[in-house]
Amino acid sequence: MDLRKIVITEKGSDFDFVIRCLSPKYGFDEDPVTGSAFTQLVSYWSKKLDKNNLIAKQFSKRDGRVKCQHLD
Repeated sequence: MDLRKIVITEKGSDFDFVIRCLSPKYGFDEDPVTGSAFTQLVSYWSKKLDKNNLIAKQFSKRDGRVKCQHLD
């Protein structure tokens, strides 16, 4: 695929939401924790879950947990 990044997300069970982030075009099968992806997703999940403070997890070989806050 000729895409910069592929981000897959869904509602989590132990976290508000979870993601996987792939960048095969640039030789990264999977990013460990991708801040830029979270900056885009926090707005979406904040509205979807009706909350401003979220805990998320990015799955990869080096899992990462991220605390997110949506500011209006």
